[in-house]
Amino acid sequence: MKKANLSTVAYDAKGRLLGARISNDGQWRFPHSNFLPQKYLTCLLHYEDRRFYFHPGVDPLSLLRAALMNLRAGKIVSGGSTIDMQLARILCGHKGRTVWNKLVECWYAVGLELRFSKRTILEHYAASAPLGGNVVGLEAAMWRYFSKDKRDLTWAEAALLAVLPNQPSFMHLKRNNSRLLAKRNRLLHSLHQDGKIPADQLTLALDEPLPDQLFDIPSETSALLAHLSALNPGQHQFYTTIDRDIQEKFMLSIKAHASQLRANEIHNLSVLAIDNRNGTVLVYVPNAPETGLSVEARFVNNLLSKRSSGSILKPLLYLMAIERGIIHPGSILADIPTTIGDFSPENFSRDFHGAVRAKAALQLSLNIPAVRLLQEYGLELFYSQLKELGFTSFNRPASHYGLSLILGGGEVSAWELASVYSDLVFRLEQYHAQPDVRKWQRRTGLQLIAGAGPVQQTMKPEESLHPGAIYQVMEMMKGNVPDLGLSDIGFSRVAGNISWKTGTSFGFKDAWCVGLSPEYTLVVWMGNSTGKGRPGLIGVYTAAPLLFELASILDMRASWNPPVDLFREVTVCSKSGNRVNPLCPELDTILTVLDHPLFSQCEYHQEALVDPSGQFRVQLQCEPNGLQKVYFAFPPVMEFYYRKRDLQYTGLPPYRLDCLSEAYTGQREVEIVYPQPGTRIYLPIGFELRQSQVVFRAMHRDPAISLFWFVDGQFLGTTSEIHQRSYLASPGKHRLQVRDAYGNSATATFECAQSEPSDKRG
Repeated sequence: MKKANLSTVAYDAKGRLLGARISNDGQWRFPHSNFLPQKYLTCLLHYEDRRFYFHPGVDPLSLLRAALMNLRAGKIVSGGSTIDMQLARILCGHKGRTVWNKLVECWYAVGLELRFSKRTILEHYAASAPLGGNVVGLEAAMWRYFSKDKRDLTWAEAALLAVLPNQPSFMHLKRNNSRLLAKRNRLLHSLHQDGKIPADQLTLALDEPLPDQLFDIPSETSALLAHLSALNPGQHQFYTTIDRDIQEKFMLSIKAHASQLRANEIHNLSVLAIDNRNGTVLVYVPNAPETGLSVEARFVNNLLSKRSSGSILKPLLYLMAIERGIIHPGSILADIPTTIGDFSPENFSRDFHGAVRAKAALQLSLNIPAVRLLQEYGLELFYSQLKELGFTSFNRPASHYGLSLILGGGEVSAWELASVYSDLVFRLEQYHAQPDVRKWQRRTGLQLIAGAGPVQQTMKPEESLHPGAIYQVMEMMKGNVPDLGLSDIGFSRVAGNISWKTGTSFGFKDAWCVGLSPEYTLVVWMGNSTGKGRPGLIGVYTAAPLLFELASILDMRASWNPPVDLFREVTVCSKSGNRVNPLCPELDTILTVLDHPLFSQCEYHQEALVDPSGQFRVQLQCEPNGLQKVYFAFPPVMEFYYRKRDLQYTGLPPYRLDCLSEAYTGQREVEIVYPQPGTRIYLPIGFELRQSQVVFRAMHRDPAISLFWFVDGQFLGTTSEIHQRSYLASPGKHRLQVRDAYGNSATATFECAQSEPSDKRG
């Protein structure tokens, strides 16, 4: 068959139309389909070619009858063309009715019969017949005139579409309606007389009006069609894995949220839903739908756009750290003021917890513990593993991103994000697929086109992410977090049923949320495709509520099956979660993925000599009746911030001032908060060309103690209660020392460099 300009068409997993794009010549011309409704075939053959199955492409009786009719009328009133000849005329592009054209059409019609089956000829005719205006073919006509699938064709609709190719110009919403209606009804009566339509159905068919409007073919799939065409150049018909029923349910919630977002000038979003069992895409929403107002940047496919990841990669870091045995879900992480080189991360809340369990740090999406963990784990290693997982958007060296990589310093797409997280679930669930044969498998990519599935790969255990580590991270991501206030916005129940994580990029430009269960992966992104930030564009308050609604539609429940045979029991300090210190009063058993994990020995349980009252620490020389007691105490900075959140925390008691000796050397009583060792400080020159001052900060375990400050051996002064000291630093390397009255001290070396002012008055 001659190739025609075709519309690009997408169908869902059940063969239902998702959307179409008009052909290059401005016609709605769908690719031919193997399915033809029986009602349409009955009407078509009865009206156009009753002996279709008995002639070889040309019907001599029809040609003879047409010739006699034309002679009697003195003009051409009938062409005698068979369906084969009409298809030949369409393929040849003939416009006029001439003897030569008729002969060519006869020749081509016989050729069609020799080359193709009768069924194939009918399929191509149904796809090529002109049906009024720029509508070509049965399927396009069904959507343009009736806004429904051809499977739901009625007798009246079938009769109309059968008579239209004879005079397609009759299909006008305001002209020729009576003539077209008469032609349709004559065919219906003829079918009834031949016993092909019962009387009751004839009555219903005759009562059906002609279409009085043109319906828009679904166009919200333009980005989907562009994506499909890019994956398969030259192809025009795509049968996807998308479930239209689920997508339509999703769209109701998506439209409601899109309207709310626009009130805050947030115009774009994207949603992706994946079936984790086979990697198929169930829902594909690349941009916000129109809700009465035009969508800015409406043709951008935000599922494929690279956007700042915010915190959405944190679960992957925790997973890798668990796999290496650096932490476990109950490990204590420091959440304190931190400076690493010239990078000083801050939590979103701009406060500190002092000490926090790894599970809570992930659920609360704390930035500082994540940055410190990445530094311990290794930036280069984490970066390379992200690329191994399937992220292709990190196209610069790890040093370009630095430790900010875990806070959104790199860009990812929703498509790749869904692929990676769905693969993690697949690895965990596949391990349990055959209880007698443990599998270590991974899956690369997602399946959007039916029959073109993602690649599955069997791996050696040492090459794969540990299913036990995946399980523990999924459990860490699961549940409601009281500090986030989800109960206030009505989503605590859903949050408790799924594993989920949010992300917010710097400048409020991107809001993310990913939701996971054994069956499904959901990814939601919100923002402006232009990159414009907006206040309030925060993952947990914008993307998460929509994701929770969508998770409810899917009835997602994260019931994870632990790979028990892969875990190892390790005894730890019950309070710190670290390996046992001889002073730990209570022990606990946890499950890890390594026989000998790397997390450190408990450093928080300490032994101290106290007076009989237990209120003060003492020295044996001045208090012979002292008692040895074990305390759980954090270092000074951790303790300072942790004490604000846990009123039950006691820590070490202070020293009794009359019971100190020169031999006392201290136990981390003093700690420098800023600058930390190795910090590089840039000294901006102010508007008056004066060099800015540096503000040092320190902590002491006893808030009543005074501290003495020295830089490069020069005394700066004394502080009490609030230990901050300003210093007009000069470029170069310096050494800061802070002491108390009893010889306890802390030091930090740092470097100052001069920088130009960021703004100048003109």
